[in-house]
Amino acid sequence: MAGKRLPNYSTITLDMRDPIPNRGQINAMSTMYARMMHKHYIRHRASVMERQREDIEVYQRHEAAREAREDGILVIVLAAMTLESAVNAMGVHYFPGKRFRDAVRPYSLRDTWQIVMKNVFGRGFREKGPAYQAMRHLAEARNSLVHNHAKQLELLDQQAMDQAFAQAHPAVLEGKVKQAFEAVVAVSYAAHSMTPDPVGKPVLLQSYDLGRVPYLEEEFPADIWAEIVAVRESMSDAEY
Repeated sequence: MAGKRLPNYSTITLDMRDPIPNRGQINAMSTMYARMMHKHYIRHRASVMERQREDIEVYQRHEAAREAREDGILVIVLAAMTLESAVNAMGVHYFPGKRFRDAVRPYSLRDTWQIVMKNVFGRGFREKGPAYQAMRHLAEARNSLVHNHAKQLELLDQQAMDQAFAQAHPAVLEGKVKQAFEAVVAVSYAAHSMTPDPVGKPVLLQSYDLGRVPYLEEEFPADIWAEIVAVRESMSDAEY
């Protein structure tokens, strides 16, 4: 209903029932999206490095910029899909039936995570903390792609045109792509760290903790793995 105020996510309570035993099947989608995101992020970063080279022709620079843009857009979309499919998998796992879907339908991705974390683990993310804020930035980046409204630049004054082109600069998108990738890392690391019983109450999202996934480092070039480590090291339990 238009104008109706949505209740705060903290008021949503769900009765936990016996979890669905086959976690692997319902978690398969988020794992697939995460692997696709990894692939496109690695390609995006390689194209960014190629675009910045000084010893290539102009057409090569343009081609590298195009590839970086295309892979970057996919990273943003896949990051959102990874987190959304993971939280939905957790909801289906812990709260079988329609009540979970009906309860979270009007809420944003980050607030759906709050509802699930609070109901399953008794604790949600701090709204000013890195995990919640990372999902907010990710939503903004995704929505700017999905809800992009075309403008007739010829009707804008020169200052507005300069601003529009500045916002479309490759470095702007590259920053959003990096934020999107790191949002998945931040949410994963915080959620796994907040899990009191990782065996009995697992987080159905790939962990970026090398101790939990010892082969993960092999999937990334050294510079990207260093980014993952930097995100983890920048987060403390008090900030989650």
